[in-house]
Amino acid sequence: MKEQAHINGRFADIGKAVIGVSDRGLAYGDGAFETILYKDGTVRLLKAHIQRLGASLKELGIRGCNLHTFESRIYQLIELNRLTRGCAKIKIIVERGGGGPSHLPPVKTKPVIIITATGLDYKKASALYSSGVSTVGYTGAIRALAHLKTLNYLPSVLAKAYAARHKAYDAIYITPKGRVLEASASNVFIVKDNTLITPMLQTRESGVSYAILPGVTRAHVLKVAMAAGFRVKEKTFTRKELLDADEVFLTNSITGILPVTRVDGKKVGKGLPGPVTAKLAAAYEASFTKRPPGRTSKK
Repeated sequence: MKEQAHINGRFADIGKAVIGVSDRGLAYGDGAFETILYKDGTVRLLKAHIQRLGASLKELGIRGCNLHTFESRIYQLIELNRLTRGCAKIKIIVERGGGGPSHLPPVKTKPVIIITATGLDYKKASALYSSGVSTVGYTGAIRALAHLKTLNYLPSVLAKAYAARHKAYDAIYITPKGRVLEASASNVFIVKDNTLITPMLQTRESGVSYAILPGVTRAHVLKVAMAAGFRVKEKTFTRKELLDADEVFLTNSITGILPVTRVDGKKVGKGLPGPVTAKLAAAYEASFTKRPPGRTSKK
C-alpha cells in the first residue's frame, strides 16, 4: 500500500490527497498546524499538542473542527503506513477552508483537516546529538502572531535558509537591542553556572512586544528539569549571554533536546555537548518510558 494521508475524514494515497486551488490555507496561509513525534509506540505529548492547536484555532476564529477525533485518526494512519515499530513525524494541518476573491474570511466555512505520518530514521540523526549543532544569530523578519503555530511560516523559512547559507543548523532570532527570542522552529535554552535559562514567552523592548511560541517540548523540558532538581529560570537574556553560556541547547517536538556547540562560529563551552544538557536529555527521554493508561499503537 502506498503512503496514506488523512484528509477531511478519509484516508487516501498521499499523492492523490488534494485541496482546491482557491483554498484559503493555500492562498493566505489561513490556518494552524502541529508537528508531533511518534516514538516507542506512542505519540509524544499528544494531549498538549491538541490543546495548543485548539487554542490557535480559537484565536484565529476557525470553527467546526472536532479535536477529539484526532487521536484515533493518527494511530490509524500510523498503522496504515506501517510505522508502528519505528519513529514517525506526525503533522496535523487545519485551515479555514473555502475560497473566493477576498481575504475577508467567509462567515460559514468547513475547515480542511489534513494529517500525515512520515517515517523518521533516528540513526541518521544520532551524530547531531553526539557532536552538537551550530547556530547563527538572525535579525531578519520575525513571525507575526509568533505565539501561534500558524501556516504563515515564511519568516521561519527565511531564517532557516539564512542559517543554511551560513553553514549552520539553525538561526536564532535576535531583537534590535540584542535580546534572544527563539530559533526558527525551536525554543532556546542556555546553561550558566548549572542554571537552565530560557526566554520568557512575552517580553517588551522599546515599547514593542515580542512573543515566542509556547513550545510543547519547552514546557515538558521545564517540568522534567524542575522534577529532577535542576535550577530553572524563565527570563530575558542577550546575544552576549548566549555567546558566554556554559551550554546551549534547542528544544523541538521532533528532535527533543538538541545540544548546540557553536554560536556565530564561536565554541560553546568546550565545543562539545555539555554535562547538564546530557543529564537533562536522559531525564527527558526517561519521562516517556511510563506510558499513560489507555491508548497504544494497536487498534
